[in-house]
Amino acid sequence: MQFKPLLKLVRLPNVLTAACNSLAGAFCAGVGFDRWPTLAAIAFSSMSLYAAGILLNDLFDLDEDRRERPFRPLPSGAVPIWLASALACLFSVAGCLLATSVSRQVGNLALILLASVVSYDAFLKKTPAGPWAMGLCRGLNLAMGLAIAPLQIWGFIAIAGYTVYIAGITYISRQETGVISLRGLRLGFYLMLTGIGCILTAYLLMADYDRLLQNPDETAFASIILCLMIFLTRVRLIVMAWRSALEMPQPETIQQLVKTGIISLPLFDMLLVLGTTNIPAASIILAIWMSARLTARSLYTT
Repeated sequence: MQFKPLLKLVRLPNVLTAACNSLAGAFCAGVGFDRWPTLAAIAFSSMSLYAAGILLNDLFDLDEDRRERPFRPLPSGAVPIWLASALACLFSVAGCLLATSVSRQVGNLALILLASVVSYDAFLKKTPAGPWAMGLCRGLNLAMGLAIAPLQIWGFIAIAGYTVYIAGITYISRQETGVISLRGLRLGFYLMLTGIGCILTAYLLMADYDRLLQNPDETAFASIILCLMIFLTRVRLIVMAWRSALEMPQPETIQQLVKTGIISLPLFDMLLVLGTTNIPAASIILAIWMSARLTARSLYTT
């Protein structure tokens, strides 16, 4: 068996973005590089649980994929079903154990996240609750990092923003197969914008304005300018991808919009981290984002 089909199966670019979510939460909770074992545990826990969810998703969809997407790794036989099943179990256990090694509260959130993942894959995917269940998974992923310290109001707003944003992407991704609904495209896009607005609100609430006003320095100003550039650039790209999907509603343009939305999420993670003017930590998120973007060129994300 070749290794690349397995990387395609677990959607490696998406797995990397999952690490960005929980790491951003940990950095915003005040975890520094001196606590690197905690950061590593949080990151690999998120990636493991995300990979488990993707594997379970394709295992539950196997019959449908055999009919509609026979080229994918499982229906094509490129990855054995037994191996995908074993890895799903392994990643599930590893993710929960790594989260529990950080704290009991983080471990409990990992268990809730795993339950949400299984519920979505097995029961909720094709129901009206499906997009919100998927969004909740991303919100809980961020919450795992934030839960290292007591949650503040901006933390709850950020979690809500991630939940709504991913719910919007999920509504849009539903249009890839079957009859494409322009109403679904519009609803998904408006939810994405609402989620982005919540993330920006969380940033504004947590930004270190006292430091900027009392002791202005180049680092604080650079953080704000960088945040504005990131925010405006990604929103512009998302809007352009949405307009393209609306003008030419076909699977290719919809997949591009979904990919743009998913790959943009780590940059919103950066936005939150820069609210603490922690540029080194934001650089870690940026490095992971660049890796996800590079791998997305050869591995699909939808």
